[in-house]
Amino acid sequence: MAIVSRLVPALGAVFAAAALLPTAANAGGCGHARSDCYERPQYVDVARPVVVRPGYREVVHTPAVVATRSEVVQVAPARTYTVHAPAVYGTVMQRVEVAPARVSYAVTPAVVQTVRENVVVSPGGVTTVSHRDPCTGCVRACTTCTPPVIRTVERNVVVAPARRVPIVHPAVYRDVARTVVLRPATSRLVHEPAVNTVVNRQVVVRPASSHVVQHAPVMGVACERVRVGGGCMR
Repeated sequence: MAIVSRLVPALGAVFAAAALLPTAANAGGCGHARSDCYERPQYVDVARPVVVRPGYREVVHTPAVVATRSEVVQVAPARTYTVHAPAVYGTVMQRVEVAPARVSYAVTPAVVQTVRENVVVSPGGVTTVSHRDPCTGCVRACTTCTPPVIRTVERNVVVAPARRVPIVHPAVYRDVARTVVLRPATSRLVHEPAVNTVVNRQVVVRPASSHVVQHAPVMGVACERVRVGGGCMR
């Protein structure tokens, strides 16, 4: 950036000089008497800044520093465990009660008998009926006798009521093979010490790191011949 700041004023002076060149050429060219005078082209050398190499960022990595260290490592910790001895079992025959004695009850139904009897449905009676004679106009009363209505009806009569009869069931026994403990189970504690060994381990003395380096751009100056005027007929 410092190189660019120094080149900007120099470029301003070069362009200012280039702007004045056509005027000087016109003054020293053809006279005012000729209108078809050919004006010679005018050139000027212009210097401009160019980027030779652009700026960039570079990441620099520093590897880690690793060393070997011997350590005592426990392979297996100390432990205490229990050793169990199983029990010893045997089989014996034993008479056991499979079903206890019980009493159940049976219900005997009632004894029913069908009986027939005569029942008066409608009692008989005497009915008086009056009617008028259409010829004579006299009213006559007639007496009518109605016999009773008797029906035979069947009905059930309980001769002996229902009753509960107890039934005794004796207990049921059976010989069953049972497992008994001849010797009970036992247990004891066993202690084992810890097991250690020496192991070489890689340890990091200094961890890996990285940082960014900023490189500035490289500037240069390029010179070019630029046409600033002339080369036309008047």
